Amino acid sequence: MLVGYRGVIVHDRLALCWTLKKDRHGVCAAHLLRNLASVAAVATQTAWAAGLAALLVEVNVACDAARAAGHRCLAPTRQRAFRSRYEALVAEGLAKPHPEPGYKRSTLQRQSFDLVTAFDTTRQSVLRFMSTSMSGRRTTGRERPPPGEAPPEVPSCFRGQGGATRFANVRSYLSTTRKNDGGALDALTRLFNGDPWMPPQAA
Repeated sequence: MLVGYRGVIVHDRLALCWTLKKDRHGVCAAHLLRNLASVAAVATQTAWAAGLAALLVEVNVACDAARAAGHRCLAPTRQRAFRSRYEALVAEGLAKPHPEPGYKRSTLQRQSFDLVTAFDTTRQSVLRFMSTSMSGRRTTGRERPPPGEAPPEVPSCFRGQGGATRFANVRSYLSTTRKNDGGALDALTRLFNGDPWMPPQAA
């Protein structure tokens, strides 16, 4: 189906997608923000995870502004500045204490280590949208499930009530934001900065 395709494949880091060696890859920013929100719940991992989430949102806003001004992509100087901050945050995450191989790790510890490693090894794909004319930073909206139903890849990630509760809280927060005509990325940015969006008070 993808024979001869010369564009960028945007996906959620599913292992099968990386087998397409000859194609350029982009990682879905919406999936990354959800992953970071989960990991940021671990006190020792909050700083780098929240920092990367805020950075992705900032890069997204900068790219939208550049394209609205008629530019194909971000200026090289801005790309270098964003990449430098990205690398510093990834290095901070990698420097955090992680259980040694062979030791039993909790689900969140494993997610934290796997996520920061992915940000390190796939950085070119994560930041692909800074240097290309592609307009998509997310996978198609058609994959979004009906309200109250989790995406198919999510239930298998729950290993306890805590993870399910965190997912439900974030999903409820974003759902309420959308119903009040708010932007999800702005709402997540405010949440990571300690100033969560709140619905207007009833008169």
